[in-house]
Parts: sequence; structure tokens; C-alpha cells
Amino acid sequence: MIQCPNCKKQVSDDPFCEQCGSQQKCLECGKRFVHIENFCGECGTERKLNNSASTSKNVIGTGNRKFLVGVGVLILAIFFMLNPPGSLSGEPTSPAEIVEEFYNLIQSANVAEAGKYLHSSIPWNVEDAEIPEGASITVLSLEEKIHGDYATVEAVLELYPEPYYYDGPEVVFVDLEKEGGKWLITDME
Repeated sequence: MIQCPNCKKQVSDDPFCEQCGSQQKCLECGKRFVHIENFCGECGTERKLNNSASTSKNVIGTGNRKFLVGVGVLILAIFFMLNPPGSLSGEPTSPAEIVEEFYNLIQSANVAEAGKYLHSSIPWNVEDAEIPEGASITVLSLEEKIHGDYATVEAVLELYPEPYYYDGPEVVFVDLEKEGGKWLITDME
């Protein structure tokens, strides 16, 4: 065993000291460094030498930083998988969320804003849309089924006043299509 000229620890025949990380052999010609030379006396290649104990801590810390960066990237990836783009802004992203937001906007008489969730194939005239005073729509439940870029949401609604033709909650099937990365309502039955 040979002594590292930098930290004075016993080193094996490896090109770097396991304790401080100082270069023990020239990486170009393989000549062993005996003293704290900055350049190889054989071929002139610059030596990588750690000059202080704090440097050896940095060598060890580099692995820890890489590990922490890797963990951070993994956490961010999981976060964005669970929170797709748009969900962080409060915008609805799933078909059921779109349908719920649509009915909530109708309930609050914000007809113009509700129109942004409708596909361009659905005629939507804000001036003709009128919500009767005292009328309400309450979403009781939503169940979505997604098939690629198409989805159907079964919405169970409580309407007030109740329609004359039906007593109890109203079941509406809402069809949606994904266009430009957004779900849009294409039909309601």
C-alpha cells in the first residue's frame, strides 16, 4: 500500500484516493504521483488534486446532491401525473369536472362562461339563454366513462322547479369529445 500525498491515508493501486478523491496516477500515461505535483513529470498532463478536507466533503456531498436531485425530480413527476396541466390553475380537466362546472355556471346564471365548455357544433346564443328566477340545478352525482378522446358522463341532477313530466332527480347523459387537449360537451340527452 502507498500513502496518498494529499491526505496521508493508505491507498491501493487505484487512480484516485478513496478517502479524499485526489488523483494518484496520471490518467494519460499511468505514472504514479509521489508528491503533490500539479502536472505529470512524464507527459505533462494536469493532475486533479483535492487540496483540503472541505474538498473531500464536497466529493462525498456530490453523490448526495445527485441523489436529492433525483428524488426531487421523481417527486415532481409524480405530482404532475396526479395533477395534470390545468388542474393546478383550478380549471376542470376531467369530463366529470367539465360537466359539473358547466352546471355550476348555469346555476349561477353565468351563461357566457358556461359556453366555453361546449363544442363549436352546439349552437349557443348567450342572448337567448335565460335562467328563470328562483330556478336551480344541483348536481347530485356524476359518473364518467372515457373511451380514448370520447366520454360520457351520467349526471344525476336535482332541478327546481321540478319538470312537469318527471318527479325526482333528473338523469342526463352528457357526451364529450377531447379537442385540442380539452374536453368539450358535444351532446346532452
